[in-house]
Amino acid sequence: MVSVQNFKKIMAKKKLERIKKGIKKVATIKSSPDTYKVVDAVVDALTSQRPQTRYAVGLDAKVSIFVSLLPTFIGDYLFLKMAQSG
Repeated sequence: MVSVQNFKKIMAKKKLERIKKGIKKVATIKSSPDTYKVVDAVVDALTSQRPQTRYAVGLDAKVSIFVSLLPTFIGDYLFLKMAQSG
């Protein structure tokens, strides 16, 4: 029989593996090779007299900022649905 503590450890390891797999997937499949966009944003931030508070480079960054403005339960729901679809 599995104790509650062992069960929690097993489930935590499984969840961590799913998170790692998702991060690798995003990094290899969905990341952009257009690094010049990041370089342009950094140069603009360093040379501008009035730099922006945030520089959202890429669609994923813009979506993340949008989701951060939503109520937490809606953002959590959207991230859950994105994770399940991937």
